Amino acid sequence: MIAAGFAAATAGCALLVFVQGDWRYGAFVLPLVLLATGLGLVNGPASSASTSTVSADDVGAASGISNMARYIGAAAFTAAVATVNATVGESRSSAGDPAADALAAGLSSACLLLAIASGVGMLLSALAVRARRRRVGPGAYGAAAAAHAHTVRVGGGDDL
Repeated sequence: MIAAGFAAATAGCALLVFVQGDWRYGAFVLPLVLLATGLGLVNGPASSASTSTVSADDVGAASGISNMARYIGAAAFTAAVATVNATVGESRSSAGDPAADALAAGLSSACLLLAIASGVGMLLSALAVRARRRRVGPGAYGAAAAAHAHTVRVGGGDDL
């Protein structure tokens, strides 16, 4: 579910990378719906995943750490996206581009950053699922230990 949510968010951001100064409201509907739906799909399962892998005694701490990481990450990315948007927009405006085109260029660059971040989130969530499937059971540890056992020769050496 988390990977699907990040995929939808990535698609929404990727569509917004192509924004132009002459876009009208209708052109923003699909990308923004994809982005909002994707982030909505990510939020709940990500919180649940962070608390489901710890012991019952540590659920409160895991929940707190998960929430803190999400808030700090959101604040840091809000600052990064705002900086990219403002810097690119101001640069284009200073170069003499019309205001709508400068605004679109800033939004496009900011959405490229968001698309990359969402794509990384999608990749990491898929890798986490894959790693979870590869976890070994207790019996595998005994088999691994037996595979590395060495045979010690008993006797004079002619019995080989």
